[in-house]
Amino acid sequence: MSRYRLGIDLGGSHFEVGLVDIETGAKISSLKGKVDPQFHWREHLKDIVEAILQLSENTANLFGKVDKVGIALPGNVSPEGDICYKCPNLPKWRDVPVSEFLRDLLKQYFKRDFQVVAINDVNAAAIGEYHFNVKILLNKHSASMLYIAVGTGVGGGIVLNGKLVVGSRGLAGEIGHLPLDNSPDAPICGCGSKGCLETQASAKAITRKASERLGHNYTPRELYNLILKAPNSQEASIAKDIFREAGYFLGLGIIAVSYVVDIDVVVLGGGVMGASEFILPGIYEALDKKFKMYPGDPKGMILLGKLDSPQVLGSALAWNYL
Repeated sequence: MSRYRLGIDLGGSHFEVGLVDIETGAKISSLKGKVDPQFHWREHLKDIVEAILQLSENTANLFGKVDKVGIALPGNVSPEGDICYKCPNLPKWRDVPVSEFLRDLLKQYFKRDFQVVAINDVNAAAIGEYHFNVKILLNKHSASMLYIAVGTGVGGGIVLNGKLVVGSRGLAGEIGHLPLDNSPDAPICGCGSKGCLETQASAKAITRKASERLGHNYTPRELYNLILKAPNSQEASIAKDIFREAGYFLGLGIIAVSYVVDIDVVVLGGGVMGASEFILPGIYEALDKKFKMYPGDPKGMILLGKLDSPQVLGSALAWNYL
């Protein structure tokens, strides 16, 4: 089995392809490209393969050893890793035979066979953080981990005793849709339900609250910078409360998952966690108040993700965990 694989991360606006050494976790070389969400999925995959062709020219000796390709997708993927059912931010991605099409396209370009597997992007990130971060940190080969990606939405991935949990429909780990807000005026989530974790802790939720309380649609990054610029101002105090509330709801989600699968650690990733210093206090508050059955201090189970491009690394490793 070759130690060199291709990992692909397809997002709503950009993609990245990387040549990965799965023994060391090194991303030897990578290329990025733009994604037009209105394009057909065939066009997206053709753009990706053209980037792979360029990558292969830059790394000819090592690329010739690649026989497996993993692609991380921002949507629901079949447990077998062959069909993408739906990508919310890519409207032309519906019931796509992604593994078969990409495998045939690669053979057309490179005149040899590749094995191809598709995986949800948060699950891919979970694999990357688990394999190259958590296992090393815990010195444990069969640990259990919850990975949470806090970005535009809130996604999750669960590795239980060393295996990725995908479920019978590929929906396992969708922590963002836990119904945690039971208030009468709970916001409606993009999934159609009310009071999901995502409506309280995502970038969209933080921006909504900033608009309601500060009169401006601050992104999480802008809200974070506002605090740094004037830390003692009233606006900064409100901004800190918004981040703390997001953290508190994340803490409730962590507790819910922990009581079901009894995880060792939680790894937090995604762009919103750039404001972790203001989000973590809310998480710790929820754990202190609500996680009464945890044997010890539950704050010790919380880690921040540390990998660059965990989706690329994790998609390259998908065969090891599915």
